[in-house]
Amino acid sequence: AGAAALWSAGETPVGAVRRLGRGSAITTNIPWSTLAGDRLADDPQPLRELAAALLEASGIEPPARLRRADGTRPKASRLTLFESGALRYLAVEQDLRLPHLAAQTAHLTLPEAAMAYDLRAGRALAPTPSREWDLVLSRGRPLVFALLPYAVNALRVEAPASAPPGAALKIGVSLETSAPATGFHVVRLDVFAPGATAPHRQYSRNLDCPNGRGQAEIPFALNDPSGPWRLELRDVATGTRAEAVTVDLRP
Repeated sequence: AGAAALWSAGETPVGAVRRLGRGSAITTNIPWSTLAGDRLADDPQPLRELAAALLEASGIEPPARLRRADGTRPKASRLTLFESGALRYLAVEQDLRLPHLAAQTAHLTLPEAAMAYDLRAGRALAPTPSREWDLVLSRGRPLVFALLPYAVNALRVEAPASAPPGAALKIGVSLETSAPATGFHVVRLDVFAPGATAPHRQYSRNLDCPNGRGQAEIPFALNDPSGPWRLELRDVATGTRAEAVTVDLRP
């Protein structure tokens, strides 16, 4: 009772929706058992179109629109959105369980423009906000995009030039952005001992940076080698790097 028919086949309703507070109840009288198989079928895909229409009727919109050059949806693809305040992270992937599905070129369109960064490549897609771009979907190579309401212009580091063995070295990091307020970021800190090519396992870490600011403490041991220790820092979402900092560890 109180439900509105969405479609009809003759005089028989195919689907009905009823608003319940902030949500909706949807009833259908069709089998959905072939929906998974439709993910690999060529268009038209009536069940997928019906599922999309039912979600839209309930006010649920996809985080982005993904289409191939001929206007069809890529096969067996998925969009996943994570939100952290005004910051959004969009994952685009092709089903890992389908090893024989070839790579697919597609075009992604956002509901609104944002400063878009390829998180895994560590680069901005464009110097200005973007709303759409081309991409390639392939098995085992998910794409992750950071969609920010601002550009990250620089990553700054404050650290002493020297420290004695056994000291707890304190450093501060801050992001410079094009907006007055900065969201929650994570900065990767890699610490290299003198002459080392791999980061120090105990001293390297991820730094939480609420409002674009964070701190770290490196607890140097008394028997750590003397000489120049190199600190490299990178904003994980955008790939923005700070200039490498050298701390001279000496008695």
